[in-house]
Amino acid sequence: LNCVDGSADGVAVFAPAEGLLRRLAENQRQLAEEFENGASRVFASADLLKQDAGGRQRLSERLFVAIDEDPAETGVTIFSPTLREQSYLARKQDHLRDIEGLIGLKRGILSEVEAVERTATEITSSAGDYNLTIIDFQRVWEAGLQELLDICLGLGRLYYGIEGGPLKPEELSVDWGDGVLYNRDKAWAEQLQMVQAGMLRPELALAWYYSLPAETPEDLRAI
Repeated sequence: LNCVDGSADGVAVFAPAEGLLRRLAENQRQLAEEFENGASRVFASADLLKQDAGGRQRLSERLFVAIDEDPAETGVTIFSPTLREQSYLARKQDHLRDIEGLIGLKRGILSEVEAVERTATEITSSAGDYNLTIIDFQRVWEAGLQELLDICLGLGRLYYGIEGGPLKPEELSVDWGDGVLYNRDKAWAEQLQMVQAGMLRPELALAWYYSLPAETPEDLRAI
């Protein structure tokens, strides 16, 4: 649904999480700065960094920081701060989990699924939201295919005098095959077991497998 301007125009699936995505990018920038600022440095007197005759410095400025003080009083001081890496990474995982919740993804697709212990209810809810997201996509695609076929029929009537149309919903059969929602081979094996146990008519199993009409006795006899 359009959460940007409320119009009927479609928006990206990640649009509800745009604010969180910006925070995630900012968190990544801060983490990079943490490593940059956490580099070890040695504070020494400025005369240690004087250039030689060839114009080259004796020691690396990246490691040694010159202090223009009396060498006798300055000495050498090592600066090596403790990195706050885990704090930034923990916040990153929080952002990723929040993004998954807003977009409707299953927990662990973006974040680390093992990072936090979850109850069975949380796992089921997360998988359910993800399935609903996929189903919404499939419905949109099926509706688009229906409209595309109607346009093709309209062009056929206009240019070639073809009769018929628009298509009825039951005339369009879409099979998504194996995917995130179910395993077709497993479902077929379960149906075969039900047929062998006498719990399911073979005609109904074949109708499911080959997407055949099976609503009337005539349909079943045809199968």
